[in-house]
Amino acid sequence: TLETLDEKYRLDGLAEVLKTCMLRDAPLFRSIVADVRLGYAEETIARCAGVKAEIVERDPTERGERKLLNLGHTAGHAIELASGFRVSHGLAVAMGMAMVARAGAARGITSRQARNAILEGLSAAGLPTVSPFPVRELVSAMRGDKKRSGGNISLVVPEELGQCRILSLPLDGLQEFYEADND
Repeated sequence: TLETLDEKYRLDGLAEVLKTCMLRDAPLFRSIVADVRLGYAEETIARCAGVKAEIVERDPTERGERKLLNLGHTAGHAIELASGFRVSHGLAVAMGMAMVARAGAARGITSRQARNAILEGLSAAGLPTVSPFPVRELVSAMRGDKKRSGGNISLVVPEELGQCRILSLPLDGLQEFYEADND
């Protein structure tokens, strides 16, 4: 089945595989970056689907751990919306993961080593790491995100490869958070 898909759909799936590895499987992330074909292997896909299923089973109503599956999705959904849905979900999520890794590193949440591994890994896999839209435009779209609760929004921020945290951030702090970069 995978071999019959257009490359753009394969890349969308690869972004989700790498997202799962960023959450729970740093060694697999590194292996896929070293040989991107592993990202398309049945065993890899089954492993990632298993991780997602375990998380959903433990938190079926998305009140805690399941929120981690939204890594890269807050900015990713905003990129999709800003593009009029011309940017596919997986590519938008890849850009969102890169954005949150850079911003997290600037805030001292994401280690510099993890940020570099994420950015280099996404690029090596053929995925984009920079949004074509300005942060101020994306923040406007983020304000309507499902992860919003009152005046706050939940963001998933990597700390290290394989370890992420859920950060509750005031909506008024979104632009400042995403504009931060410590390069």
